[in-house]
Amino acid sequence: MDAANAELGELTNALSVLSADVKAQTAVVEIANRQLEAAQALADTAAEDVKDLEAQVAELEVNVGDQAIRAFQGETVDDGVLSLGGDPNDSIRRQFMLAKATQSDVDYAEELSGVREDLISRRLDIEDALAQADESRAQSQAQLVALEQNRIAQGELASGAEQRLDHLLSERAALARLGADLGVGVDQAEAAALVAELANAPAPAPAAVAAGVPAPVDQNDIVIAAKGIEVHISIVDNVRRLLADAAAAGVDLAGGGFRDPAQQIAVRQANCGTSNFAIYEMRSSQCSPPTARPGRSQHEQGLAIDFTHNGQLIRSRSGAGWNWLNANANSYGLFNLPSEPWHWSTTGR
Repeated sequence: MDAANAELGELTNALSVLSADVKAQTAVVEIANRQLEAAQALADTAAEDVKDLEAQVAELEVNVGDQAIRAFQGETVDDGVLSLGGDPNDSIRRQFMLAKATQSDVDYAEELSGVREDLISRRLDIEDALAQADESRAQSQAQLVALEQNRIAQGELASGAEQRLDHLLSERAALARLGADLGVGVDQAEAAALVAELANAPAPAPAAVAAGVPAPVDQNDIVIAAKGIEVHISIVDNVRRLLADAAAAGVDLAGGGFRDPAQQIAVRQANCGTSNFAIYEMRSSQCSPPTARPGRSQHEQGLAIDFTHNGQLIRSRSGAGWNWLNANANSYGLFNLPSEPWHWSTTGR
């Protein structure tokens, strides 16, 4: 979306949709991360259990082997009775010990079998948990990509919307000095809704803010073209020719050009604060009342003009003033900002 030219309501709605998408995707990422943590915890617990079960298997295997050796050494069975030199009592005792040893072997073997089954089960649990962790990780990474893309789009749109708001607020103040009310034709409710939406939008990085501020113009390079319109010396000849040619065609054009940034700085100090951050970086929507940041308007570079025709601000794309500018201004290096019929600059911004 072209924030400079979109309708204010469309711009606000687009910001709202992006904010909702970012919020929803953030929640999905958080859920996927929690699932990943839970699955990894299950895998870790199962891995600890596997270690314990492997130790139990090793111990039981030794016990089973030892019992088998003890049961076998020096012992024979004759018709179900152990023979120990003909002593009946010794034979009975030996038979009892063998039966006990054999029973122990049976117990150890059964326990060993059960532990081995548990070991297999817990190893499968590890595989399941790791598979779930991989799935959650993939879901989280995919959502993170989408989230990052939406955050970038949100930041870019919010930045463009802030610039639009800066321009709108700056125009309103400047046009008031021309005797025109920018409030006419601008939906105040839509403007207020945009301010509210921007107040909840993420702030741009300081580096991005600084990069968007052009260097202050040398006011010695600001000169009067004609009819009181001040512009940068680099475009003064073009503007003089434009005004003269329009007059020759019977079109009386005038307006306002250069705006001294000092005026906007003073307003920012009153409405936003006196620190450098408050004056130059704080978002216009966070000031009370919302106030344009200085240094961002083409007017403050002497490279923009708000045209009037017969003393009235050109508000529509019709009439002699608009028709002449629309047909000829580009030849003089001036381009229209589509959202404002009166505003022409070297960049169309």
